[in-house]
Amino acid sequence: EERSNDLHGSTFDDKTTLRFDRTAGRFYFYDADRSVWEFDSDTGQFLRQTMPGGQTISVVSRVDNGDHVEEMQQSDGTTTESWLYEYSQPYDQLLEQVTLRRRVGAGSWSNVERVVYTYYGHGETHGSWGDLKTVTKQTWDGSAWDDLGTTYYRYYITLGGSSSSSSSSSSSGPPSEPLPVHLLKY
Repeated sequence: EERSNDLHGSTFDDKTTLRFDRTAGRFYFYDADRSVWEFDSDTGQFLRQTMPGGQTISVVSRVDNGDHVEEMQQSDGTTTESWLYEYSQPYDQLLEQVTLRRRVGAGSWSNVERVVYTYYGHGETHGSWGDLKTVTKQTWDGSAWDDLGTTYYRYYITLGGSSSSSSSSSSSGPPSEPLPVHLLKY
């Protein structure tokens, strides 16, 4: 339901509203739970969420190209958690790691946990270039990162054509060709 040029409500009575602030260049989405989501009107990128209790989640910075988040923070007014995102170079293509750190009040940041990602390269078996290969979860022991475990991912290309598992050499059509579909096995 359109209420004005810059304020729109739901037609299904679900108590959500979208407001456009032309001066700030922001869209504000008011959720039924009273959370407010803020988005940049030029890029559509998420900027901030404010929850009913006053907790906030916000994008603090983006990498130079502006496409990827570099840091997000969540705060309840006392404790702030920060997620630092690092990407592969050049061109910030693939997420390499995410570090969670925490601080109380105006205190200093303390590392908490980190996740490190690796990806398949050209010509590697079990995955194509850029497919996720491993995820290693780490915890900070006060002076260094300790590995908690690594998950390995393998991908298999399915073949087009008949879904039969028969090994017959006769065919009623052209030979099957790989489809650009991956099946994840881990």
